[in-house]
Amino acid sequence: MPSLPIPIPIPLPSFLKNHPLPTTILITILSLPLPLLLRTAYNDYNNWHALGPGGIPHNVFGYLLQCGLQLFATRERDRKSTACYIGAGGELDRRSFFLEEEGVPVREGGRPEVAGWVLPHRQIGGGREGAGEGVKEAIEAALSHISRSNPSLLETGPSLIELSSPALFVSANAFAPNHAYFKAAPREVFHNHNAEGSSHAILSAADASTVVERGWGERHGLAGSRIMGVPIQYVMVYAPRNEKEVEVVVGIAKAAARYALEGKILV
Repeated sequence: MPSLPIPIPIPLPSFLKNHPLPTTILITILSLPLPLLLRTAYNDYNNWHALGPGGIPHNVFGYLLQCGLQLFATRERDRKSTACYIGAGGELDRRSFFLEEEGVPVREGGRPEVAGWVLPHRQIGGGREGAGEGVKEAIEAALSHISRSNPSLLETGPSLIELSSPALFVSANAFAPNHAYFKAAPREVFHNHNAEGSSHAILSAADASTVVERGWGERHGLAGSRIMGVPIQYVMVYAPRNEKEVEVVVGIAKAAARYALEGKILV
């Protein structure tokens, strides 16, 4: 007959040994929040998972990684401030790379809701704040057109940051690291999200400030994190709601490309 395991005594402070009733009450009080915490974490995971894939594993390991990265994120209210762009970067960052005809007007309506998680960083506002019909396809087509028109300078392909979304890159021969860039994908300047139509771009500090101030986007939660290698000029661009707004977003993509190309003229 197999022998039963011998229980290992757990030493307790003398106060807890001598006062069993308070000890029982204390343990009960401490255990009460556990089911609530587990349920909150479960719901948070499900809401995060519903955003879809985006750069990190789309499972519990990706969720835990995101939770860890959240420690390095800026507060949500600070992501719409442009104070961080004052004096940021080098000489290129003090310049605007928007052409006059691509001026950025003030965006109509309020800002859409953006999920609080840093990865993936997604817009979740629905209804009129979501991407209009066909605009994601229009942006992808515009990126391809910009690339084909400037084959020695730019190229398109799947995002190295998002791993699936369409992206615009500076070609290897044209790349010069005199501007801000994402360390994990130094030649990537812009990508659009398949999930809901928002985008991310690396702009000059001057242009990033314009985009945020005029309501077209906000700073990424990890932007400016030296540990993560994310430049402070890394911004989310909200999903366009109509053809007119697609033109503004495409203009932002072109400005990102000109910034990375140090002002070279695009056809």
